[in-house]
Amino acid sequence: MNRCPNHQCRSKCEPNQGFCYSCGIAIKVCGACQHSKKITLNRADGFYCRRCGSVLPAPKRSQETATLFSPNKNNFLISTRLPLNERSDSFPLISSQANLWILTSNNNLKIISNHSKELSLYQPNTGRLNAEDLQMAIKYLEPITAPIVFRDRLILFGARKILSFSIHPNENRWLQNRQEVPLLENWRPIFNSEITCRINHIEVPILLTDRGKSILLRLSYDAILGKSPLENQPISSISDMLPITVLDLAGNYYWSKDLQTGLGKILYLTRQENSLILKPLNFSFFFFVRPVMLGERLYAITEDFRLVELVLQQGEIIRQRKLNQVDRGAHSLIVTQERIVVAVHQSLFFFDYQTGELMAIAQDIDPSHLFVDMKGDILAIHRTGKLLMINSSQPLERWGNEDASLDDSRIFDAFITGNSLYTLSENGEVCRFDFN
Repeated sequence: MNRCPNHQCRSKCEPNQGFCYSCGIAIKVCGACQHSKKITLNRADGFYCRRCGSVLPAPKRSQETATLFSPNKNNFLISTRLPLNERSDSFPLISSQANLWILTSNNNLKIISNHSKELSLYQPNTGRLNAEDLQMAIKYLEPITAPIVFRDRLILFGARKILSFSIHPNENRWLQNRQEVPLLENWRPIFNSEITCRINHIEVPILLTDRGKSILLRLSYDAILGKSPLENQPISSISDMLPITVLDLAGNYYWSKDLQTGLGKILYLTRQENSLILKPLNFSFFFFVRPVMLGERLYAITEDFRLVELVLQQGEIIRQRKLNQVDRGAHSLIVTQERIVVAVHQSLFFFDYQTGELMAIAQDIDPSHLFVDMKGDILAIHRTGKLLMINSSQPLERWGNEDASLDDSRIFDAFITGNSLYTLSENGEVCRFDFN
């Protein structure tokens, strides 16, 4: 089943590309079938695998691409752009592969159709869909987190309630079945925190406003639909830290902030049948550089600006190594097969993965985002918006002539999904670059 799921096309597709380049539709690969060494391509606007019936999760955001960058080839197969003409520097861009979803700074929900040859803004008619009513409901909600896609629904969290509606492509269900669920008193989702979607539930970082402490709330699909009371949903143990985002694929380690010291902390999440336990690691980090996890190895910048490697096992530090000292201007970190790359002011520092020795410095590069290919070469989005590829073994070797944005504003959000790089500028230009 490696052919296009569009019955009017049926062309053979490459599973890692994300699109049928014959008819243009977005496609998804079923992970359950892939685990059984089968390839099943599904329409990206569907929600269940056409072979095994498994739930198709929303695409994962990544810093890694399966393609290899090379100065001797055209690194991008296609690029497509869409200006929104509205400030968009509040919430990240969300992908369901068939569509992109963005809340602008004015809390307007923009729906972007994601086609192989173009990005186009969805313009709902104002008849049966009551699009104006939906936009008004979102404005009254005052969202404080980015939208999330969970199964066949888009979910928005406000300070006082949860709003969700169907995104099933059937014309009788698209943007219909709107549900609003009030949050409990003194429960407030943490601004711009990352909500983790699992197969049967989502996990939401919540601030207890009356106590100044935090919990994780597990919400089932029925709770989001208002069929199950919020009071009966499992919550975690109370933490003094502010959970921000998950660091690993399994969702066991959370990047968090100590509100008293302003330092970064790691929370280990233990899942039991009806309860969640949050346990902090006894180690502090520089909060503004998000750590990177590879398996159970964590690479991070400490509060005294040391590059360290920690080996973790079930929430315990079983080994730690101090690799090198970094400058106080550090603001980003990425790990390749042979190098640990730290962005400091307007330079990239390349450290040896094994020894921590400083191998090279790439100057005059001020990246807003960093990505890596399988070989270890770096893709940086420069502050000017230029997509710049860098040989991690010889950082003076650089190439690239594409612009991540043409509107002269800084890139606010960027991520890789499948075989494509998506960017969102502060002035609201959405771009997609498909790797060759």
